[in-house]
Amino acid sequence: MNAFSLFIKAFKERNFYILGAGASAKIIPFTSEQGEKIIKRHVEFGSFSVKETELDPIARRILGKASKHEDKMTQEIIRRLPSGAAKAISAQLMTIKQSDMSQEWTQYLAFKFTKPQSIIFNFNLDGLAQHHCKEHLVLHPHGCLNSNLMQSNLWNDVIEYCLMFHKDPPLSDMVLLPQEEYPDITNRQAFQKAFNLFRYTKNVVIVGYSFGLNGQRMDDWASFQFLKKLFSYYKSPIFIVDPYPEKLAYKLRDELKQKNIYQVTADWGILSKAIIELEKNKTFRSHDKNRKLFDIYYLYCKLQDDS
Repeated sequence: MNAFSLFIKAFKERNFYILGAGASAKIIPFTSEQGEKIIKRHVEFGSFSVKETELDPIARRILGKASKHEDKMTQEIIRRLPSGAAKAISAQLMTIKQSDMSQEWTQYLAFKFTKPQSIIFNFNLDGLAQHHCKEHLVLHPHGCLNSNLMQSNLWNDVIEYCLMFHKDPPLSDMVLLPQEEYPDITNRQAFQKAFNLFRYTKNVVIVGYSFGLNGQRMDDWASFQFLKKLFSYYKSPIFIVDPYPEKLAYKLRDELKQKNIYQVTADWGILSKAIIELEKNKTFRSHDKNRKLFDIYYLYCKLQDDS
């Protein structure tokens, strides 16, 4: 049985889901996509500091490669971009308007077909899982942004204030922007609930998340150590859903000495559509002789070819 078949069978159970940026891909920009948008917002503001500023580590991480722009004029603009403004704009980019929140995002609607009261350990700040997955327990280890506030005219005023006066935005201490975790982050309530409830789940499904793995560095090291202990104690099957699952799969196999770790090489946006189509076929076309309509891998490849 291939990884896709094993995955779709496991998906029906009460599971422990771990969501990263890949779960909200094409809805929320990746951190690597934010830099150019932040610089554009700074240019549109049209007012620049006379003095150059030193980006703090979080702002530098958010801007990423954009902070090393080849264009000299852009370089000058970046040197005058306040760190607080980069954080304020990033927070807004990591949410969507409330009117868009209720759209039928298949990435989250697919969770209607997993067993109720699953645990969704959501590292995203966008609030989409909480909005769409009310039949499950959604935990936010890195906090959650208020999309109403982030998308409001008030927050636009905050961004302009940060640009003008070089101040940090008033974000909750619970919200972790793209940065290395605090060593004591596992004392948060989300981790304690995960520890207490993990035993009631059957499989671990990691969607579009790598613990911030970058070479030998790992931004979410504390989370990795915490979850590794849970994984090693219960030995649950682990499914890694990602276009490039190899590095994380290798690391987990090496650390856990566990064989039941499966690589599902897939784009979650497409795979979630395939899950929904599969369930529709089971409901409305159950007597169809074309058995490919009930093959998750076939449906995924078909949707991938059409996209």
